Amino acid sequence: MRWISWVAVVLICCSCASFRNHPKRYNQPTTATNALPATGVLQNGYALLFDLLGDEKDVALLRFIKQEEPELKILIGDISRVSGEAYSRLEEFGKADPNLNLKNEGLPLAELAARKSISTMKTRALLHDTGAEFEIQLLLSQTEALVYGANLAQVLAASETDSQRARYLRDTADRLLQLNRRVIQMLLKLPETPRTGIR
Repeated sequence: MRWISWVAVVLICCSCASFRNHPKRYNQPTTATNALPATGVLQNGYALLFDLLGDEKDVALLRFIKQEEPELKILIGDISRVSGEAYSRLEEFGKADPNLNLKNEGLPLAELAARKSISTMKTRALLHDTGAEFEIQLLLSQTEALVYGANLAQVLAASETDSQRARYLRDTADRLLQLNRRVIQMLLKLPETPRTGIR
């Protein structure tokens, strides 16, 4: 039964993008009545960022199933902490403003299918890879998620009319980019893997 729980944990941690979407629950068509505002990136952007941060805040759970280098463990812990703090803050925004959409991501079914396929592929890689290969897979997934999250937060901040929320989004983008710089530095320090020809 332990391996089943391991698979469940890794599924949570494959955070190269948001993969917890459900078409019936989270992807209802956006209309003038459920959008914030009726036009613009805010109508689904908050939901996309909220879901991404929800994935990222759990990435530190990988320490229970994989042996990580101390420096990597610290970095992953920081990513999890920063994401968790931002996730909670967005949740507070949503509670304070019932019109703020944190659920409807508005993604087409083709995008959902592609994300699910990517999630499955990365889950298998993280489960089976060890050593440097595991670290590379994990760090690559993190830089993808952090860059996406930072840019999404910046786009939301530029469209946000609430000054408090806009300021927090800009700060969040800066923190995610700082974490991404640390990920890149760690990738540069990893030993080069042997090159093989493509058949």
